[in-house]
Amino acid sequence: MTLPKKSTSKKVNLQVNTLRVCRTGFAFVGVYLLTTIIFDSWNLLPKEAVGRRWMAAVALLVINTAIWYFARKKSSSSYYTTLIMTLVISQIVFAGINIYWERGMASVSAILFVVPILTAGALKKRTAILTATILSAAAYSAATVGYFFENYGEGYRIQLWGTVFFVSGLMFVIAWLAMILAGLRHDSE
Repeated sequence: MTLPKKSTSKKVNLQVNTLRVCRTGFAFVGVYLLTTIIFDSWNLLPKEAVGRRWMAAVALLVINTAIWYFARKKSSSSYYTTLIMTLVISQIVFAGINIYWERGMASVSAILFVVPILTAGALKKRTAILTATILSAAAYSAATVGYFFENYGEGYRIQLWGTVFFVSGLMFVIAWLAMILAGLRHDSE
C-alpha cells in the first residue's frame, strides 16, 4: 500500500517542481528584458541587437508559458521530465545565441548557462543535471569557437581555448555543487 502512495507523491512533487521552474523562468525572462531596456536606454546596444534580444526573449517566454500551461495537467513522471528537459534545451539554445551575438569569448552572458543546469536539478537526477551541463558546455564552445573563426583576429587562440576550458569547467563545478546540495549521490528511481 505504501509503494503506490510514494509513486503518487513523487509525481506530485515533479509537477510542483515543473510549475516552480516555469514561474522562475518568467522572472528570468523579465530580468533579461529589463536589462535589455536599461542597456538600450543608455544606447549601449545597437538597435539590431535590441531587436534580436527581444525576439529571443519572447521565444523563450512562449516556450516557458506553454510548458507552464501543460504542467498544470496531472500526468506521469515521464511527461513532466519531458517538459522540464524541453525547457532546459530551450534555455541552452537561448544562452548559446546570446554568447554568439555578444562576440563569443568576450561575452559576459556565460552566466546564462547556470539557469538550464539548475532547471534540470528540478528532476532530482544526476543524469539530468549532467546532461544539461554537457549540452551547455557544447553550446558555449560551439558559439564561442564559431564566432572566433568567423571573426578571426578579435582575440588570441590561447585565449579562446583557455576561455572555453575555464567556462565549461565551471559549468561542471556548478553542476557538481548542485548535486551535492540536493543530496544526489546517485540517481533516484
